[in-house]
Amino acid sequence: MSNTSMSKSYDGDDGWQWNANNTKLLVDLYEERYLRFQDPRVRKRSLWLEIVEDMEQAGYKGISADICDRKWRNMRKTYRTSKEAMLKSGRKSVAWPYYDFFEKMHQTEGRPQSSSEKNSDSDETTFNIAVADILAATSESIPSTTTADDLTVTQEQQRQLLILERSRIAAVKELSRRIDESNSIQRERNDLLREFLTKI
Repeated sequence: MSNTSMSKSYDGDDGWQWNANNTKLLVDLYEERYLRFQDPRVRKRSLWLEIVEDMEQAGYKGISADICDRKWRNMRKTYRTSKEAMLKSGRKSVAWPYYDFFEKMHQTEGRPQSSSEKNSDSDETTFNIAVADILAATSESIPSTTTADDLTVTQEQQRQLLILERSRIAAVKELSRRIDESNSIQRERNDLLREFLTKI
């Protein structure tokens, strides 16, 4: 892939030139990670570092996470400026090639979190606490030291240990089910977002 173009932008980054090709690649790589960028639990810098790695593999050397982040902030600023100018002038379109992309992204980011998404996070937290309680109860029920009198395990102790072990197994199975369910929901979100953005 060539990293030369008729249109170049320095954006204040010494030695690095933005052009139509590498800007388009930046947008594509951001789009691939869109949902992760919206996740407050994910460090944004780690995502920019992933993008830097992909751009370097595409032949663009000298790029950095700070350069990418600064470029993205400038593009957001360009979007807001273009939108304000369009509203003031009454025009229905702008010449900036990424306006529609940022408009769709802005609308998606403005969508309030659904009750099902909130409940999913709440359920996961509640479940994790329940699993921790089960495991803690199991650990507390088994003595850490034994004496000669303790070596003879009664039937009642065997029954209690069996119940606790079954509780462990049930907790692990439930955790596995929740993880599978969460992964399925995430895949559906990714598919919907991908379909949404392809219409831009």
